[in-house]
Amino acid sequence: MNWTIDVPMLQIQLLAIIGVAGATFLRSAAKFVVCGLAMIYFSYVAQFFEGGFILYSVKTDVFNNVSHMTLRAQKIMRGIWWLFLGSWTGSAVAIAMPAIAFNAGGSGTLASVDHAASVRVARTMISGRG
Repeated sequence: MNWTIDVPMLQIQLLAIIGVAGATFLRSAAKFVVCGLAMIYFSYVAQFFEGGFILYSVKTDVFNNVSHMTLRAQKIMRGIWWLFLGSWTGSAVAIAMPAIAFNAGGSGTLASVDHAASVRVARTMISGRG
């Protein structure tokens, strides 16, 4: 249940960091919460089926709808999209590792690499050096 709180809050914090405010903030936050919760609740099922629909929905509803943002915010949102895509893809691979790994310890290694890479990319984006 902790993920049900953490994931939406982290996604909403991204909106605050890039300076989205007012009705746009509330509308975007609602989309982030719904999509974040969908990602969590359907992740067990998604490990067996194609997860492209959720990514497509998030891409078209949240990340392609940035015309009202400043150019800097649009650039940041493009970076966040690639961060989400990479993290979600890496998570899917990490979930599948027990089925395809050659040994029992194989799944933790990829999950750690995915997490470390995501943190590194996020820090670079926030610092503005990306």
